Parts: sequence; C-alpha cells; structure tokens
Amino acid sequence: EDLHKAGMRGIRINIASATPGLSLDDAPRLAERIKPMGWHLQFFLDINKLGDAADRLAALPVNVVIDHFGLAEGADGVNAPGAQRLFKLLARDNVWAKLSAPYRVSKLQPLAQDVTAIARRMVQIAPDRLVWGTDWPHPNGRWVPNVGDLADMLLEWVPDEAVRNRILAANPARLYGFA
Repeated sequence: EDLHKAGMRGIRINIASATPGLSLDDAPRLAERIKPMGWHLQFFLDINKLGDAADRLAALPVNVVIDHFGLAEGADGVNAPGAQRLFKLLARDNVWAKLSAPYRVSKLQPLAQDVTAIARRMVQIAPDRLVWGTDWPHPNGRWVPNVGDLADMLLEWVPDEAVRNRILAANPARLYGFA
C-alpha cells in the first residue's frame, strides 16, 4: 500500500537472464496480492523458451506486460514460433507489450528493420495494449541506439498518428493509472 501511494503500479519478473530473483512460479501469488490495487506484472522473458508458460501468463488475474518483444528475434520473422507465441499471447485481453529495445532482437543497425514486421503485427493485434519505451540506458543490448533512431523506428512501426498517440500517451495512462 505504501508503494502504491508512492506511485508504483507493477512488479517486474526477469526470467530471461541469469539474474536470480522472482520466477514464473511466483507470479500467481504476486498477482493475487497486487490485483486489488490494479497493478500489473511485467515480464522480461524469452518467448522462444516459454512452452506452456504462455497459458500460465495469460491466465493471471492481472494485466501482464511483455518487455522487449518477448525477445522474438527480428531476423526469424513473423511466422517463427516465438513471434507466433507472442502474437497469441497479445491477443488475450489482459496481455500488453512494450515496443522497446529493438537492439535486443536485431543485429541490423541503426534501424532494426527486421523488427518492423513484428512490431506492425503487434500493432494490428493490440493497438490499445502497447506502450513504447527507450530502455535507456540500453543495458546489455547488441548495440547502443541513437535515441533519434528509436523515434524513427516508432514512426516506421506505427505510421498512423492516432494509433501512435495511443501507444505514447493514452495506453500508458491506462496501464500506469496516470491522472
């Protein structure tokens, strides 16, 4: 309750790196604790390694936010199993995603062109459940982007200004409870 009063609105679970911490098994218990406050669970995960965990995520009684394209590789394209798993999850009403850190899923500098098709499909599926972020200061990326290039990528991924405004303003306001 103190954290909520201070402005916290979610808990991040990192299951994509070797960093010890919360696990997917912790998610149901945490979800029950944060549900009354309207918080979400954010996951840094490798969608390619999820298996049946995708159903476990979608079944949580709170909003779920997937970081960094779920690490679905841009070079693998929209028909790859990881991308398909991400799209299936994103089709669920309680699953959100962040259009962030394309340099984690692409080797193509500076504009990560291979991520465009994945990002556009995500926008088709859930334009009201996407948010954008820079991931500054860009830890552990394959390359460090120019912030202007990140903005250019967003323009390429979301050419419709009204949808882009939802992703940049209206959606985050709903997710984070901005006044």
